[in-house]
Amino acid sequence: LSYVKGQAGVDINPDLIDLARLMHHHQGREFHLGDARALPLADKSFDTVMLTDGIEHLDWEDVPQAISEALRVSRRRVLLTVPDGEMDTPEARRPNHHYLLTADRLERIVSWLKPATAKHHAPFVFIRADLKG
Repeated sequence: LSYVKGQAGVDINPDLIDLARLMHHHQGREFHLGDARALPLADKSFDTVMLTDGIEHLDWEDVPQAISEALRVSRRRVLLTVPDGEMDTPEARRPNHHYLLTADRLERIVSWLKPATAKHHAPFVFIRADLKG
């Protein structure tokens, strides 16, 4: 959360919010306690919304809601990074990840974000959706 260097951040862990506020208190950034499935932010409040290394910690059934929330808050683009489950890497198989990003699941995520592109860059998949007006 605190290393993204954006204008705002949201995390479900209050300790990470406190750390981010401590590290960036003089930089005018906002940090909110919240859940990716119900972002505490106004509609279209940011040009870019990034879900970095987060959706794999949700149950698969909750991923569409998190993506819907990112789309709601974004004006221009949504960026996601997810460990590549097709690769046998320690990052992809961490015990706190609720699912592996298989080719089928990647295709479904891209379909929820259409139009979107996905690029593999080991050990992650980067997904970008550019939104229309």
